[in-house]
Amino acid sequence: MTRLTIGMMLMFFVSACSQNSGSEVSEEKSDSTAEVTAGERNEHGQILADYMKIKNALVGSDAEKAATAAGRLAKADEAGAEITGSAAKIAENADLEYQREEFFKLSGFMYEHVKNSENQGETVYWQHCPMAFDNSGANWLSMESDIRNPYFGDAMLTCGMVEEEL
Repeated sequence: MTRLTIGMMLMFFVSACSQNSGSEVSEEKSDSTAEVTAGERNEHGQILADYMKIKNALVGSDAEKAATAAGRLAKADEAGAEITGSAAKIAENADLEYQREEFFKLSGFMYEHVKNSENQGETVYWQHCPMAFDNSGANWLSMESDIRNPYFGDAMLTCGMVEEEL
């Protein structure tokens, strides 16, 4: 029975992660509308908007845009030392794989930030890709339930699932 359950879970993860849209990833994702809306309202919204810009740049495998967005987040004193420090590391390194590794850490800090911040009436999704980092898995935040994987970009654009709505 346990083998059957494990086998079915493995098949689910493989099928979820093998979906590839085959289309090019553009910088402008539908998260961008939510980013502007949230970013205009308050400091929390701006921090979240800057994070989403980093995520979208990584989805598009654009290290330069990720560094630029991370540079803005690194200057947000109200974000706290963990968030700004992690963002600074992304901003200072042009290597896409390094940026994705640091984004994984940043995502954990941002998860705590969002959980501990006053909700502004928008749903934020905590998403997970089980295949990231040699099948160790990795999470990120998104303003949409649709999966756009920042750890693989267009190679495995839709690999992942929503784990939690915040």
